[in-house]
Amino acid sequence: TLTGTLRGMLAGGTHVTKGLKCGDIDPRDEVSHCETVSDKGLAVAGGVLEAILHLSDTFTKA
Repeated sequence: TLTGTLRGMLAGGTHVTKGLKCGDIDPRDEVSHCETVSDKGLAVAGGVLEAILHLSDTFTKA
C-alpha cells in the first residue's frame, strides 16, 4: 500500500493492457504539487526540446 496524493490518471475510456501504469501517487502528499511540473518532467521536456531544435538545425553550439 502507498499513501499520498493521487495524480496523473488516464482519461476514462482509455484502452489499457494488464499491468499498464494508469496513474501516479505522489508520496509527498502535497496537493499543490499537482499544479506544477516535476523536476523529472522539466528534464524530459528540456531533452525533447533540445532534440527537436537539433534535428531542425535551429540549435547551434556556442
